[in-house]
Amino acid sequence: MSAGDDLPWPSARRAWWAVVVLMLTYMVALIDRQILSLLVGPLKSALALSDSQLGLLQGLAFGVFYTLLGVPIGRVIDMTSRRNVLAVGCFLWCCMTAVCGLANSFPQLFLARVGVGVGEATMSPGALSMLTDYFAPDRRPLAVSVYVAGGSLGSGLALIAGGAVIEHFTRLGHVTLPLLGTLEPWQCVFVLIGTAGLTAVLLLLTLREPARRGLGAAASERPDPRTLLDFVRQRRQLFLCHFSGFALFSTLCYGLLAWAPTFFIRHYGWSTARVGLWFGLMIMCCGVLGVISGGAWATRARRRGVSDATLRTATWGVAAIVLPATLAPLAGDANLSLALYGLATIFVAFPSGVSATALQEVTPNRLRAQVSALYYFAINLVGLGLGPLSVALLTDYIFRREDALGYSLAVCAAVLGPAGALLMKAALGPFRAALSLRSSES
Repeated sequence: MSAGDDLPWPSARRAWWAVVVLMLTYMVALIDRQILSLLVGPLKSALALSDSQLGLLQGLAFGVFYTLLGVPIGRVIDMTSRRNVLAVGCFLWCCMTAVCGLANSFPQLFLARVGVGVGEATMSPGALSMLTDYFAPDRRPLAVSVYVAGGSLGSGLALIAGGAVIEHFTRLGHVTLPLLGTLEPWQCVFVLIGTAGLTAVLLLLTLREPARRGLGAAASERPDPRTLLDFVRQRRQLFLCHFSGFALFSTLCYGLLAWAPTFFIRHYGWSTARVGLWFGLMIMCCGVLGVISGGAWATRARRRGVSDATLRTATWGVAAIVLPATLAPLAGDANLSLALYGLATIFVAFPSGVSATALQEVTPNRLRAQVSALYYFAINLVGLGLGPLSVALLTDYIFRREDALGYSLAVCAAVLGPAGALLMKAALGPFRAALSLRSSES
């Protein structure tokens, strides 16, 4: 029996309270991350930015340290209190979001976005590790999917509330705040969202650190850095296919989320508030439906004895996004385009929770946050770093005109989606082998 396995699982009340708090914190993280997609116009005007620079701010600036620091932060999470690391990270990213509102140039805003990424690098590795010790395996896919739903809720709220707040401050014009002086509307949005998010730090402090359980849970079993490398090397086919497939999928998703609102503003003449409202509602409703459906589907399949249910469900979701995401920007009608993007959003979310859960199923306790960090390193270095930028580069340098943004979005979906699905399918065999090995080790 492994360390911690003789302890009872936390009560359902405590475990689901942890899900609620972690989901709300993830919502705050996504609001801070996503709000920039609504500020493309004001930032472009105020700081004289190109689409490519805005792509860097939405992707690479956030993603570079988010990914590079993920593994060392994951090791800290595996060795210490996960709750405390999350609280410090939340405090940092909220403060740096507010600092974005004080930027007066592209380099300053770039560095502030880097700071947001450093703080958010603590979020999912810490949360996934905690939830794995809060819930038994047969309850885990749904719990993790509910947590991941916070991403859809946060992105949706960022668009709905962000659009309304931007319109409000635009009507007010310049605003003078104590200590901060006179700020433009876009600056006020960053400051307001960053400071409001600090309430999540207090919520995190209400959580109890769950007992670590499973292989490698005991403090005496803490691995040295070579243990992680050996573990990944022994399962290199699984990790290569899984990480690469989901990285391409994430490139498509991040590009869509970053530029689809701007597409409706440019192509259909929608206002910022209208885009924020409709895209926000779409992401909240379709995103939550998708991620909960993915978790519930995998849970039912797992109870029927489908051993690879989590990764198989993720593979279906990656394949299903291709058609609606390709057709949406080519539809020619705003309502049809929005409906297709709603369908695509379901499949953006459908594999998200189960894909991460699959990794937890094959990883020893004291390596879980580090493996999660490697996963987010891969998908964000490629997906977050290149997703928004790839769409912008196609628009700026291939099509060479702003009104061709829809073609850029369609090309990315048609190329990246099928490639990602094929790689995820190739990971299924190695995943089943890793599950069998994990079962024999336990």
